Amino acid sequence: MLGTLLLIASGVLLQGAIAGLAALGSAEGLLTAVADAVAWTPLGAAWGVPLAIAHGEPLVAAARLLVALATLAALWWVWARAFSARLVQPVVSSGGGAVRSGRLLDRLMPPTPTGAVAARGIRYRLRDPRHIVNVLGVALVPLILLGAGLASGAPLGPAVAFAPLLASLVVSTSVQLDTAYDKDALALHVHAGIRGAADRAGRLLSMGVLLLPLLVVACVACALVAGRADLLPATLGATLGSALVVAGVGTAISPWLPGQAPAPGASPFGRGSSGGGEAFVGLLAMGVVGGLLSLPAVGLAIAAVWLPWLGWASLAAGLVIGALVVWGGVAIAGRAIDRRWPELLAAVSREG
Repeated sequence: MLGTLLLIASGVLLQGAIAGLAALGSAEGLLTAVADAVAWTPLGAAWGVPLAIAHGEPLVAAARLLVALATLAALWWVWARAFSARLVQPVVSSGGGAVRSGRLLDRLMPPTPTGAVAARGIRYRLRDPRHIVNVLGVALVPLILLGAGLASGAPLGPAVAFAPLLASLVVSTSVQLDTAYDKDALALHVHAGIRGAADRAGRLLSMGVLLLPLLVVACVACALVAGRADLLPATLGATLGSALVVAGVGTAISPWLPGQAPAPGASPFGRGSSGGGEAFVGLLAMGVVGGLLSLPAVGLAIAAVWLPWLGWASLAAGLVIGALVVWGGVAIAGRAIDRRWPELLAAVSREG
C-alpha cells in the first residue's frame, strides 16, 4: 500500500513542479532566479561575490563575502573539533567506548520500561527505512489528495479538510505490524522481563510522538487550504479520534495477528512488506471495529460542515473514545503477551 502511495505522490509532486516551472516563465528566467538564490548560500556565496561586483553592487558583494568567510570559519571549527576528538578518542571497531549519560530523548521519556521501549521505538522510526516509509505514509496521504485536487483545477470543497482522516489507514497497519519489524530482536524484550502492557504502551507512545504532530499539521493545512478554518476542530476530532481508535484495536489484535515485515536491512518494499494474510485479516478487523467506534467523532465532524460548533463535540468525542480504546487495547494485548511471549517471538522470527 505504501509503495502505491509513494508512486502516486511522485506524480503529484511532478505535476506541482511542472506548474511551478511554468509560473517562472522562460528557462533563462528560471536559471537567473536559481543563481540569485544559490549566491546567498554557503555553497555559492564565494562565486556570487564577483557576480555582484560585475553588476555594480558592492554592498551585495560584501554581504556575500561575509557569508563565504563565515562558512569557512564554521567548517574550520567543525574540522578542528573533530580532529581534536579523534586524537584523544580514536574510533575503534568494538569495545573501549566511553560510558555516556543519557541523551535528550532518554531524559524526555519516563524512566520506566514503557519509556525505554518508547525511546527505542523512536530511534528505530528515525533510522530504519522500513519504519521511515510508514512515517512518510502518514504525511503523504493528505499531500496526495491535496495535490490531486489542486492539479484538477476544480474548486476545493469542505471535504478536503477531512483528507487527513485517510491517514488512519497507515496508522492501523503500522501499529499492528510493529512487532513484526523487530524480528528476533524481540528476544531482548523477552529476556529483559518486560511486561506485555509496558511493551504495547511504549510502542504506542513512540508512534504518537512522531505521528500525532504530523496529523495535527495535516489537519491545519487541509482546513486552511479548503478555506474552512472553522472546520479545524472537526477534522482534528475525526482524524485524531480515528487514529487513536485504530491504534487501540490494532494493539489489541497484535498478539494473535503480528503479521510479517521485511527483514532488517532489506528493502521496505521487498518481501513481506504487505504484511501477509494476517495483515489483511487485521485490516478488516480494524476497519469494521474501528469504523464503528469512530462513528461518533466522524459523524459529528461531518455535521460540523453545516453546524461548525459540532466540531468541538467531535474533538471531545474523538479524544475520549480514542483514549478509552487505546487503554483497552493495551490492557488486552498486555495480558495476552504475558502468556504468549514465546509464541509471539516465534511468529515474528520466522522467515517468509
